Amino acid sequence: MKKMLLPAFALLLASTLLSAQTYKFRTIYSFPSSGTGPSRVSSNLILDSAGNLYGVSAQGGQYQQGTVFKVTPSGTLSVLYSFQGLPDGSGPSASLFRDKAGNLYGTTFGGGTDACGPNFPGCGTVFKLTPGGQESILYRFTGLNDGALPTISVTADSAGNVYGATLNEVQAGGAGGNGDVYKIDTKGTFTILHSFCAIDPNCSDGQYPMSGLIPDASGNLYGSTDGGGQFNGGTIYKITPFDVESVLYSFPNEYESQNWGNLTRDSLGNFYGVTVAGTLNTIDGGKVFKVSSTGVETVPFSFCVTQPGCIAGDEPEAPLQIDKSGNIFGVVTQGGKHGSGGVFKLTPGGTEALIYNFPSGFSSYGVVMDPAGNLYGVSVNGGTYNAGAIYKLTLQ
Repeated sequence: MKKMLLPAFALLLASTLLSAQTYKFRTIYSFPSSGTGPSRVSSNLILDSAGNLYGVSAQGGQYQQGTVFKVTPSGTLSVLYSFQGLPDGSGPSASLFRDKAGNLYGTTFGGGTDACGPNFPGCGTVFKLTPGGQESILYRFTGLNDGALPTISVTADSAGNVYGATLNEVQAGGAGGNGDVYKIDTKGTFTILHSFCAIDPNCSDGQYPMSGLIPDASGNLYGSTDGGGQFNGGTIYKITPFDVESVLYSFPNEYESQNWGNLTRDSLGNFYGVTVAGTLNTIDGGKVFKVSSTGVETVPFSFCVTQPGCIAGDEPEAPLQIDKSGNIFGVVTQGGKHGSGGVFKLTPGGTEALIYNFPSGFSSYGVVMDPAGNLYGVSVNGGTYNAGAIYKLTLQ
């Protein structure tokens, strides 16, 4: 009998030690409220192997058209590039992608050479920034069949081809009208790999791409849409190297504004993301979802639906981070001790708790994790000057 109790005791002890892990909050950098530094940071950060953080701001810089910036582990910020608007882009609002050589890739919401109407000086760009700070424009959107005003991050393969998606908020993206997936090769040739259908509400292939693309080892690309699919609740889709699109999973119609940010994929090919309550579904506090490589969905956790008493938070924001033990980390934008959400941890057993409660009025994008399990995030306010900050949650 005693021998049979030992494994259970060991499991209980491991669970207790796991739940006892704590995190220490520290502000690494506070953005100034004026000057030529980054202003109005507009997406989550990315992290390199040396611990440097990279991000974009929609405003600020030498020309006040936005920046690409870097922050060292010690908290030193440098502006890697200042956008000018025309012809190089303005107002970047999607997270960056960094390749093995240290090149950064991203999109700008405006700028370029083509007008998208009087309210949009330029239709946006896709850019590349070398480690030496040399920027080049890979593509300038026209606002026609190619889409416009990109707000979705891009990815690049080992050959330097760049892949992305656009919603086209001016004329409805792509030849189909509800967004497209595109490729820009190393010669600058722009190709639409798939245009989502334009017939509401019967777009079985999906509508309105929302996440950046995730490539696999075979050259397939995966992403998500906010609408369409079998139940008109959005999809996770796959595009083969031969440009054939298929739907891996169709979300139920209950998922209003289903995927908030980029998907995350684990080593087994499972996809993770979050849902948030849409305008037609205000009783939903959001969910963490998991979709297997074969298209089977489970919901590891559903957030509280009763405001303002959601101590564990609600209204999550992607992307999610997954550690080696299978714990899931992310940001909630509401609830918690002060009503402004915080950073949450969800164990494989389905236990969720906030490991840090944001102060009242604090607003943050998603977090990124280093190999040691420390978490980093960026806020749009707070910090010394209440103009935003970069913070670190150190695992104790």
